[in-house]
Amino acid sequence: RGITDAALGIRLADLGALDDAAAVLSRLSDQSFAGISPLGDVFRLPVLASLAELSVKVGDERRAESILGLLRAWEGHNVQLSLAEDRGPVTYFIGMLERALGRSDDAIIHLETSLAQVADAHLHRLACEVRIEFAAALVDAGAPDRAAALVAEARTFAQSRGLDDLARRCERVG
Repeated sequence: RGITDAALGIRLADLGALDDAAAVLSRLSDQSFAGISPLGDVFRLPVLASLAELSVKVGDERRAESILGLLRAWEGHNVQLSLAEDRGPVTYFIGMLERALGRSDDAIIHLETSLAQVADAHLHRLACEVRIEFAAALVDAGAPDRAAALVAEARTFAQSRGLDDLARRCERVG
């Protein structure tokens, strides 16, 4: 329960329909996240990871804090939606939430760990996404020079693969 709704919320946010996306987040997180897959369900972690992304996109810090608390139990694990879709390490989503909550130092630690994990696994698109988030956290922490190298790597990859969405995200860092 909730995985398709969470994905819909992310897409709505990507399209700029932030009020509709926030309504999806609200519905799924009401009553202590009763609207999502129960503990022990194979989809609980992917739903929480998707809600982490959604809460960041809509700027809902209260829910981001709650989701961060729930995700910490899975730190060290990977978010696997299916055999074909690896969403990456939980540390990526933790770092994303920490950055959104203004905890740049903690975000940097988690995102650096995530980058090493996805790079080792040869998950190139995901490594690009992590580099962008990591670079943004570095900019937030006052380390733009270090961030610039990550953005350059991400931009090179995105442009070489025709991934315009990621190339645009590179331009927004800084």
